[in-house]
Amino acid sequence: MRNLTRHPARKIVEQSIEGEARQLLNLGVSVLAIGLFMIGRTLISHPMIAAFGLLFVGVSCYLLLQWNQLRKIKHSPVLEALLKSPRKIVWVYPFITQVMPFGIELFKRCHIIMKLNDGQELSFRIKPKDQKLLIHWMKRHVPHAKFGYSQDKFERYGQSPESFLNDEWK
Repeated sequence: MRNLTRHPARKIVEQSIEGEARQLLNLGVSVLAIGLFMIGRTLISHPMIAAFGLLFVGVSCYLLLQWNQLRKIKHSPVLEALLKSPRKIVWVYPFITQVMPFGIELFKRCHIIMKLNDGQELSFRIKPKDQKLLIHWMKRHVPHAKFGYSQDKFERYGQSPESFLNDEWK
């Protein structure tokens, strides 16, 4: 059997995590710049605005710390779950969002949601065109997990995540 960790779908997951890291970095740097600008321009004349600037700096520090954790792609929670502990993944389903004002599709987003046996949820965004390839790869890589969303699966997982894979329930 081929090594499933070298499959092209793994590259899709890694690119998704890289994109999220880039977005966090851009947002963190932007909020930091706004906060520092607010502090620098209004420290003496408007201390309340400077306080909001300080709040912006705090938020940017949080965002940059999140980016620092996410930029180490090999240690991201999504890849660790997929590659190091795939037995923890019990349920996988795509969540697709379409923006269609007046029936005209502007864009579509696809998030892959992975539910773990300890109740934790991991997700990452991919291009909608990559959804079939990724789900097919995940079905081969995590064959014990349930795939697809239904209200019955939602209720069953909510009752007991660790017994979600009970063989008596299909």
